[in-house]
Amino acid sequence: MQKISVKAITRTNFQKKDGSLSVCIRIIANRESKQISLKHSIPVKFWDDKNECVKSGHPDASKINLLIGSYKKRVNDIVFDYNLKNKPISLNDIETELSVKRTDSFYEFWQNELDYLGNIRSSETMRTYRTELSFYFYFVLYRFCR
Repeated sequence: MQKISVKAITRTNFQKKDGSLSVCIRIIANRESKQISLKHSIPVKFWDDKNECVKSGHPDASKINLLIGSYKKRVNDIVFDYNLKNKPISLNDIETELSVKRTDSFYEFWQNELDYLGNIRSSETMRTYRTELSFYFYFVLYRFCR
């Protein structure tokens, strides 16, 4: 079983012009670390280093704290799944898993997949894919949702 450390931090080595710091998740595995930005920044006075969260005085504190908790849980779930399968895990594996959009909807999954493929495939191929997908959903709606 591999030990992975997940911690919420502010990026103190880079301060924005307004004096705010970026909120990140630091993942440490095999003595290597990687920081993943949560795309939020806060003033220094609103960061609680001890509890790894945004203080309640910040207007978006609950939103950012939920995001921090969500990322920590996702990282721990990824590590748990890899450990269950007895697969070694690297920081790149964790980053790749985190970047994958998860959805329970088949339609949303294929929309995300088509958005990704749009950068790789030609426009004609993408039009064919979208047409096929719309026929499929028309069939499902017509057949099962009447």
